[in-house]
Amino acid sequence: MMRTQLLIFSTFLTFHFYGYSQSSEFKSIQIGKQIWMANNLNSSVFQDGTPIFEAKTVEEWRTAGSEKRPAWCYYGNDSSNGKKYGRIYNWYAVSNPLNVCPAGWNVASDKDWNVLEKYLGLDSAEMNSIKDSRGSEAKLGLKLIGDNNLWNISGDSVANIKSSGFNAIPAGQRNPYGEFSGEKEVAFFWTSTGNSKKDEKGIYHNNPWTRIIIGNMSRSCLRDKVMPTHGFSVRCVMKVGYKSK
Repeated sequence: MMRTQLLIFSTFLTFHFYGYSQSSEFKSIQIGKQIWMANNLNSSVFQDGTPIFEAKTVEEWRTAGSEKRPAWCYYGNDSSNGKKYGRIYNWYAVSNPLNVCPAGWNVASDKDWNVLEKYLGLDSAEMNSIKDSRGSEAKLGLKLIGDNNLWNISGDSVANIKSSGFNAIPAGQRNPYGEFSGEKEVAFFWTSTGNSKKDEKGIYHNNPWTRIIIGNMSRSCLRDKVMPTHGFSVRCVMKVGYKSK
């Protein structure tokens, strides 16, 4: 079967977020029939202008998680990292119905990611896999990273890989205890898709689906369930049929 050639172009769009004194500008990229943000989300407000709590201290981050309260932070609580990495959010911000993405955009779902990954060559048999090797044969991780120079990648090189333009950014993560790790080594992304299930006591736990790209395993793109009290990056995808103003 003939494989469809990647159709990729990028454009700058300017969106005005409520609560911002200046416009927030970000790149977008069309990959197949989808239009993605080509940067990590960097918003401190929901779509209607409602502020999202900034959890600066370890205690504030832990409390926001235990109270299931939407929160964000900069990596290392250093505001200069916002321009490079965007902001890090817990899943309570991501899943809030007020929508952390700008008008016309949504946090990418597990299905949105599957569409992207299939377009970039992921075998259908691996689509719902949680193996570490997921997508390695298709060099999925490298296609998502592209020529991004923020990574400390050892071994495999992106030099001979056709970039998708997605521009996966190694912003690291914040764990439920408030500790930061993974800068320049791992890209962690929330999806909007929860995964509720009962434990042995009959209590539901909503560990949402994520995507994880690790620099020293950069051929693959992991799909896993993670506690919502972690802090990960966010990518938004444009709603089908939305026309920006």
